[in-house]
Amino acid sequence: PPRDKKGLEFSASYGSNAFRRFFLRADSGLIKDLNFKAFASFSTTQADKWRGPGMHPAYRDHFTLGLAHNLGRLRYEFYFNNNAQLNYFYRGLTYAQISDLSANRKLDYTPTLIRSGDGLSYAPNEPAFENNRLYYKFYQNPYDNQEYRANIDIDITKDISLNLKPYAWVGRGSGTSAVTTTSGGRSFIFFRESFNYTDRPGIITELSYNLPNGKLYVGYWYERSDLKQWQPQRPIRVLPDGSFEALAPTTGTPAFQYNYIQRTFTTTNIPYLFAEFDDVFGLKLNFGLRYANVKRDFKNYRTANLPYLPDDAIYDQVLTLDPRLSYKKTYTKLLPSAGISYELNKNTQIYLAYAKNFRVPTNFLGTIPANVNAQFVADQLKPEESDSFDIGARLDFDKYYITPSIYLVEYKDRIISTVDPNDPNLIYQRNAGKVSANGAELEFGAKPFDYLSLYGSLSYNSAKFKDENFFDGNVRVSIKDKDLPDTPKLMFKLGAHLKLYDFDIKPSVQYLSKRYGNFTNTESVSSYTIVDMRVEREFYNRRYSAFLDIKNLFDKKYVGRISAGARSGTYYPGTPLSVAVGLRGRF
Repeated sequence: PPRDKKGLEFSASYGSNAFRRFFLRADSGLIKDLNFKAFASFSTTQADKWRGPGMHPAYRDHFTLGLAHNLGRLRYEFYFNNNAQLNYFYRGLTYAQISDLSANRKLDYTPTLIRSGDGLSYAPNEPAFENNRLYYKFYQNPYDNQEYRANIDIDITKDISLNLKPYAWVGRGSGTSAVTTTSGGRSFIFFRESFNYTDRPGIITELSYNLPNGKLYVGYWYERSDLKQWQPQRPIRVLPDGSFEALAPTTGTPAFQYNYIQRTFTTTNIPYLFAEFDDVFGLKLNFGLRYANVKRDFKNYRTANLPYLPDDAIYDQVLTLDPRLSYKKTYTKLLPSAGISYELNKNTQIYLAYAKNFRVPTNFLGTIPANVNAQFVADQLKPEESDSFDIGARLDFDKYYITPSIYLVEYKDRIISTVDPNDPNLIYQRNAGKVSANGAELEFGAKPFDYLSLYGSLSYNSAKFKDENFFDGNVRVSIKDKDLPDTPKLMFKLGAHLKLYDFDIKPSVQYLSKRYGNFTNTESVSSYTIVDMRVEREFYNRRYSAFLDIKNLFDKKYVGRISAGARSGTYYPGTPLSVAVGLRGRF
């Protein structure tokens, strides 16, 4: 939020892979006559990809405006965010490729195009075809989003208040990729754009009432989302100078086409009730109840004989609905929650919590067979439900604290996201049946000396599929008692803050145990340990500071992100040793 004190804040950072980031923020400070304050900030970031050609991000420009006004019984805040960015994708690797990270760690998309023949078609198994299919400029992710958000508090009486949170989120972007086809014994490359334009206005309205020993909240969340998704693909011709052009012929071979043109309206209505009590026979209690109602109206349009148009102008054309691939579906669920805590003594508090949640499937249902209606598929794909239980404690002592806890989560109709290994824009969601997850966590902190602080966290996690079968397309996959992919059993992080000769030295160590990249647990990903270091020094009455950030200090080769699949996963190597230095100040 805006600060009470007027000021100017800046920072500049430079580092590995041509990383640079600049940030500036200005605060008006509290204008007492108006009881008003505001701020504006801007940052811009660029960096080269650490492997392969392209940038990540090529640009990321973020602007924020915030203001706050206190009118006594009426108080409001308003915020505006705009974020514009362009990233080049990293290439996902196969399990065989990550089995030798020393050789394949920097394997990525190709840096240049090779012209062959007419630049448009290729012979089978021609080296230029595989090179050009993986050209890095075909794999980009431009996105621009804006957010408008307000927080309005109205004191109706001394015990009753109304809170309003209207908002609107607007997103405009596309992910691009290259796909191929074969016709007449020749192969062709197409440039595919997966557009996603979203408008999400909504409001949360909440009335609160002060009880003698607690507080009661009655609220309502409403949202109406309008999502446009369309995917044109144009044949690529490589020009003599090594550049390319995307063509849009509507006839002949190869011809431009839309793979889909869709529009989804999603209406969310969630009334809720929540109560909390500070002292009931020495206990702190809370109870909640939500009624979730999510209505989806998915429209799929026919794509034949439509021209390629810029931006979302295709929606200004007369579009014909395809009723077989369109559907309507309403999801409802009653969602209770409860919590209880008790203070055993001044150093020890214990708690127990329960919550029921659910998550609806995404609007995209995947490839539907020609003899099946989308409505039938939507009726079969169920929302994910979960029941979670937590029990834990917090022990506070003079120079240290410990917070142990254990948890159990039972999932029904667990939704699993899988990413197409050849197209990072294609994400499928499927029900994988029941999943049982449980584990234990421990967080601790200590300050044995004035110049030294220590902290750490440790967790053990077990998450397993409980149903016998999962269908990957038409292939049956046995998954009962298999570990959930990308779920390490053991994780820990240890860190320290050492003050030495006016320097703040902050080393940290993070460990993740073995994970699996597929449902059948045949693709095992090795554990890894990462060491980071940050050194900072303040000067000029703590108004300025210089810092050094080192990530992956010992240049560990490891797999960072996993896009799990039923039978095989897609893998992304983790960032190598990188260094950044910077300066920040405040006036």
